[in-house]
Amino acid sequence: MSLHHSFLGEPLHFFHLCFVCLGGVKPCALNCLAEGYNFYTERAPAVIDGTQCNADSLDICINGECKHVGCDNILGSDAREDRCRVCGGDGSTCDAIEGFFNDSLPRGGEYGENSSSGELR
Repeated sequence: MSLHHSFLGEPLHFFHLCFVCLGGVKPCALNCLAEGYNFYTERAPAVIDGTQCNADSLDICINGECKHVGCDNILGSDAREDRCRVCGGDGSTCDAIEGFFNDSLPRGGEYGENSSSGELR
């Protein structure tokens, strides 16, 4: 979409690049960045329902508001991942792995395909 505006009497000609600002003040608004300029404008107060609010959560936008989604993918749920990354877990299923990985991989080499037994042929 090409827009024509003026700033301090000088004409501005720019194109809008629309994007969703994840996590900002209004994470569920449709914002557009003016290509070549360092500002954005709100083009709509709400994005499409179901749009993710933040890159680091499952929360989604509904009617222009960010709504919490638990790790069980249920809207409004308080379910969270434990330290083992198990949804709703108690942290008791983690396997502690200690030591160092010292094996080196061969450089280059031939490509092959895995057989059903897992061996490279």
